[in-house]
Amino acid sequence: STHACFRVMRLQGEAVFGLAPVLAALRANRRARLHALFVDERRRQQHKDDSALDAIALAAARVPVHRVDRALLNQLAGNRPHQGVVLDCSPLQPQDWQREYFAPQQKTEQHQHQHKHPTQHHHDHHQNQQQQQQQ
Repeated sequence: STHACFRVMRLQGEAVFGLAPVLAALRANRRARLHALFVDERRRQQHKDDSALDAIALAAARVPVHRVDRALLNQLAGNRPHQGVVLDCSPLQPQDWQREYFAPQQKTEQHQHQHKHPTQHHHDHHQNQQQQQQQ
């Protein structure tokens, strides 16, 4: 059945991999879509007290989680070090890269106030278009 998974399991978005980057992506809430979280099926056996994975599982409460073979994680992460976790999510907007990475150090309550209101974001985009037309 694993071979069937290999054909089906293609990323819908981009891969974020490694414990800290995946946790940052889940907590920062800057991705439009979080498609799926892939976890090494053997990681729990190897790490009984796995606080990093516990934190990721908690942050990924609304994300479908797939326990998969390490070979599939290697494939999804392009054979880069993934520490047993790969998140499939929509790409970040360039202006959000720094915000996502630094978000986990902030308290959640403060973080929620920092979200731009959707209309505000649209307004910025509209202004940019106008400026481009004037140039």
